[in-house]
Amino acid sequence: MRAPIKVFSMILLGWILSTPALAFDYQIQISEQNAVLPSPAVVNDPAYLADSVVAKGQGDIQRAWLSDATTRYQHGVFGIAVEAASITAQLRNGQRVKFTLPENSVFEDRRLRLVDMDGDGKQEIISMRTYLDKGAALVVLGLNNNLLEIVAEAPAIGLPMRWLNPVGVADFDGDGALEIAVVNTPHIGGTLKLYQLSGDQLAEKYALYGFSNHANKSLPQQLSAIMDLDGDDQPEILLPNAGRSSLEIVTVKKGALKTVASIPVENEITGPFRVNGKTLSMPLVNGQLLAITFNSH
Repeated sequence: MRAPIKVFSMILLGWILSTPALAFDYQIQISEQNAVLPSPAVVNDPAYLADSVVAKGQGDIQRAWLSDATTRYQHGVFGIAVEAASITAQLRNGQRVKFTLPENSVFEDRRLRLVDMDGDGKQEIISMRTYLDKGAALVVLGLNNNLLEIVAEAPAIGLPMRWLNPVGVADFDGDGALEIAVVNTPHIGGTLKLYQLSGDQLAEKYALYGFSNHANKSLPQQLSAIMDLDGDDQPEILLPNAGRSSLEIVTVKKGALKTVASIPVENEITGPFRVNGKTLSMPLVNGQLLAITFNSH
């Protein structure tokens, strides 16, 4: 049985400095018991990385997963000092292909993302390659003659034991091209960055400091969401502030990332976000489940 739900209604009316009134309001519901989260699917592969998520795709890549556990880095952002040396993909014809990193780096990830980044009808794999000496770098892998390879890479953070966690992919600025949103160093004062694919490079387009989308030493990575709250076909990014004590709503305005609203949270946000229509729910550190329903005007 779930405990009674507390319901609060609030209207965002430009209470952030001189920001004009926003085109949505919201309701908050707090329940006393977290929802039971589904267990990740596994594959018949002895090299499959335990506690990682199998990504399901469309087209040439049907499924992809992290494989070949290694302890050569031992950062331990997920609570155990084990990372992946490889990514394995199962193709539409049933063939499995694998890309393995050299000894200087690991895939510091638990959840791959399959997205058609270049609009050619074929999905690419988005992950993080972490160098032992210079930290994490956003990477995109794709198929070339049925071989899996890195097709684009962003510059690494520059220091060892420095990580980044993706938010997601969308056309955030309305220019017709997709951007990949990530939070660099989400545990020590994170910077939200948006990258765009440019040849074999991932070029940084926007950056804004002061966010987190991961609780250190925990498995869930999805402490963020992408939603179009005001119905203008330009999505907003929803993610915690650096202390995970508020939900920040960020969008691209006039060529820059801007925080357009901040919703305080009494207890730290600690678990994965779930989106159901216009409702965003998230577990809190005290065991409660916070649900926010947005209503556009």
